[in-house]
Amino acid sequence: SDMTAPLCGSSQTHLGTLKPSGGRSHHQSRGWRRFKKKLEADGVVKPGLTPEGLRHTVATTLREAGLEVRRIADLLGQKSPPMALHYSRSANLADRNRITMETLEKENERRSQVVKPFDRNGKP
Repeated sequence: SDMTAPLCGSSQTHLGTLKPSGGRSHHQSRGWRRFKKKLEADGVVKPGLTPEGLRHTVATTLREAGLEVRRIADLLGQKSPPMALHYSRSANLADRNRITMETLEKENERRSQVVKPFDRNGKP
């Protein structure tokens, strides 16, 4: 969507700062508050966004777009793909799964039409 690009583009440089440092909650971080107010002022997000909510939104959007989980994990600064799966668990993958199944069905159909030559012993 049109709003996803600015959100992802803006958040990419800030995602690493969304983790608490020095015992301070990310909700109290001046950097986070400024970043959040800018997104709200630009109409990209509604009030109440949390760092976790931003991570979930970005991860879900990218997963629905078909990006590999490893790439999502790298963007979010996560050490392992399972965390990206966690943050993108609410992704609606029905359309992607439908395309995958159509591809599988087409490939199965193609393979069923291929005639394999037999050798002299009658083995394919």
